[in-house]
Amino acid sequence: MFDFGAFCYLDVQKTGSSFVLDVLTRHGARPLNRSVRHGRVRWPEPEGGDPRLYFITCRDPVAQWRSLYFYGCDGQGALFHFLRRTQPDTAALYDRTEAGLNAWLARLLDPGFALAMPEQYDQTCPALYGFQTARFLLLSFRRPVMRLRSLTTRADLIAAYEAERLHAHVLRTESLNDDLAALIRGPLARHMRDVDAACADLARGRRLNVSSHAGAGADIRIDPALHDLIRRREWFFYDMLGYG
Repeated sequence: MFDFGAFCYLDVQKTGSSFVLDVLTRHGARPLNRSVRHGRVRWPEPEGGDPRLYFITCRDPVAQWRSLYFYGCDGQGALFHFLRRTQPDTAALYDRTEAGLNAWLARLLDPGFALAMPEQYDQTCPALYGFQTARFLLLSFRRPVMRLRSLTTRADLIAAYEAERLHAHVLRTESLNDDLAALIRGPLARHMRDVDAACADLARGRRLNVSSHAGAGADIRIDPALHDLIRRREWFFYDMLGYG
């Protein structure tokens, strides 16, 4: 969560958040007031004045799971460090092999494994959705754990998301430069120092923080049955965020 006062970026893990923050700090006209990486919104909105504009990033869940695994293979990420400390047998699966990736996925996609997961995942509703969905939803609501633990059906979750989500805009990692440029030319324009310069920077296609699966790991494949399991567990991305 990066709060610039008039607007706030909700930075879901492994969705290009370092890149978005870099663009906002270099081209934005407002100072960064509050910064908690992947942090949740717990404060109430101030009374009076224009409402704060919230936006969030998301990513295809299959690509997001792959990226998270290989990020851990690089010895990075909160999930890797948590599992290394609490679940050494699971952390041993970060071996950059196809067998390791698929065994790791099978374990982490199992809702029964939620008690061994970080970020209060087990205190939401892990029987209803996967860990990547939880990460997205935990940034989508104010005081999210309290809200999410009460949502036990897909219909309840969809209704709450449509009525109560903080963010007005969702930027996709797959089209991040274009989506961010559209936001800068639109609702964020009055908060930028130079809209044209920011969009020209984005048009050059620069990206940050690419993990190692772009190299040797690209040939390591997810088992088709696990692809199907990701689609079932992370249904929210397909039903509500337009992935398919």
